[in-house]
Amino acid sequence: KKVMSMNEFQITFKIKVGNTFSLSNWAKESKIVYNCCHSEKDEKTRNTSSESFRKCLSFVEMMGNTDDMGTVVISNDQNQLTYLLLNPSNVFMEVANQAKSVVLVGGTLQPLEDVVFQLTQDSCIDRIMTHCNGHVIPKESCLCMCALKGPKDSETLFNYERRETPTAIDSICLSVVDLAEKVPHGIIVFFSSRSFMMKVYNYISKTKEEYKFLLCEPVEESQLTKVMKTFKSHIDHDPNQGAVLFAVINGKLSEGINFANDYCRCVVVVGMPYPDSKDIV
Repeated sequence: KKVMSMNEFQITFKIKVGNTFSLSNWAKESKIVYNCCHSEKDEKTRNTSSESFRKCLSFVEMMGNTDDMGTVVISNDQNQLTYLLLNPSNVFMEVANQAKSVVLVGGTLQPLEDVVFQLTQDSCIDRIMTHCNGHVIPKESCLCMCALKGPKDSETLFNYERRETPTAIDSICLSVVDLAEKVPHGIIVFFSSRSFMMKVYNYISKTKEEYKFLLCEPVEESQLTKVMKTFKSHIDHDPNQGAVLFAVINGKLSEGINFANDYCRCVVVVGMPYPDSKDIV
C-alpha cells in the first residue's frame, strides 16, 4: 500500500485534471452510467458494471479536492484506489447551509468539541446548541473497573502478540466462569476480533465449566435474530442460570442493540480495540 496526497497522485501518474465537478455534473445529467450499462442482459453483470462506473465517477469528482481534504490509498495487491475523506467540513457545511436546521443525535458524540470542529472548522460556532442527557444508570448502581490481574494472578495483557497464548486464553475463560457464578442474569463479553473470540469460545466450550448458557455472535446476519432470542429466553426462563453472550467490538451486536435490565447486568471488554498498528491508513 501507498498513501499519497491528491496532488502527488496526479503528478506521479501524469494525470491532467480539468474541472472534475463539471464532469461529474455532466455524467449525472447525461445519465451516462445508465446508458452504458443498461444494455447488459445479465442482471449481475449489469449491476456490477453500474457500481464500478459510479465508484469511478465518484473518485474522479474527489480529484478536484484540495490536499488537506483527504488522501489517496493505492493497494497494488488488490489493484485498488481508495479516497479517504479526512476533512468532512466542506461536505457537511454544504448541507447545513441549505437546511433550516440540522440535528445530530447519537450515543457516542462526546467529546462534542471534537465533533463540532471536524464538521464545521468552528465556522459557525455561535449557531450551535448542544444538549447531553445523563446516564440511565445512577452512579451508585454502576461499578466500573480495570482488571489488572487474572484469577490465577496472571497479568491481563491482551496485545496482538500475547492475546492468543494458552495462558491468556485460560485467564479469560476463568474470569468469565468466575463472573458467571457471581453475576445474575445476562453477561456480554466483547472481543477485539472474531478470530480471537472464537478461540476463547471454543476453549471454554470444551472445558464445560460455564455456569451460564454460552452463545456467540454469528457470522451470518440471518442468524442474529435466532441467537438474540435464545440469549433472552435463557434469561427469562431460568434467571438463576442466565446466559453469557460473546460478541465482537464494532460487530453487529455492539451498535444499536438494546440489552435492557436483566439482559445485561455485566459488560466485559477484553483488551483495547486499538487500530492495527501495521495498517498504513
